[in-house]
Amino acid sequence: MPFAARSGLTAEDLARDRDLEDRLMDEYARSYGHEPTASWILVVHPDNTSEFFTFDDPTQMWCCGRREAIRELIQQQISGEGHQ
Repeated sequence: MPFAARSGLTAEDLARDRDLEDRLMDEYARSYGHEPTASWILVVHPDNTSEFFTFDDPTQMWCCGRREAIRELIQQQISGEGHQ
């Protein structure tokens, strides 16, 4: 069940209120033990472990020094080679 649905929210609720979506995503990150900052990426693996990356400048999110590591993690999950 999607995290938003657990809170009784629909896709339409999230589409109408961008701040609600941001608050919900922060809550989702906290549910994995991470403290969200202004800019972050949460990678949740199939075994329910997670990795959390923060950024000082949101414009650097995908062109930061961790870009390749994050892309590799995502590709592993897509191909089924992720953390088991």
